[in-house]
Amino acid sequence: MQTGDPIGRLIVIVGACLLATNGVFSVTYFDHGGDTTSLVWLRFVGAGVGFWLIALGRRAWRFPLRVVAPAVVLGFLQLGTGWGLTKGFDVAPVSLVVLIFYVYPLLATLLAVPVLRERLTTARLFLLALGIGGVALTVGAPGSAPLAGVAVGLLAAVCVSV
Repeated sequence: MQTGDPIGRLIVIVGACLLATNGVFSVTYFDHGGDTTSLVWLRFVGAGVGFWLIALGRRAWRFPLRVVAPAVVLGFLQLGTGWGLTKGFDVAPVSLVVLIFYVYPLLATLLAVPVLRERLTTARLFLLALGIGGVALTVGAPGSAPLAGVAVGLLAAVCVSV
């Protein structure tokens, strides 16, 4: 027997469906003259309205400040991730932007040292070097990749890492 909140399960299913149709809706939006920034803002505002409607429907509209402040920061970081990826797809090959984006585990490992006080062991340093080397070999010579695509891909990776 499963336990838990059925509304919570429904929210997860709806979120997964929206994520799965993200590409189709994005292409349709762009085909009708939309741009990257407005698409990301529409998603952000739409998700916010949806979450507030759920909160109001459940009569859970008051949140302590210790929850609101991190939620707002995380929301803006998610906005940065979405914008960085979507804008990156406009200015560089998708494969390059996604490759650069997936350096976020390496960045998270580095952030864990000062934030979580984790030790940077020899094994972690080796894996970081291996990961960065792999990305460098895949991207190629510095002049061969569009700088704008690399920059916004890194922006998305930094936002996810934080």
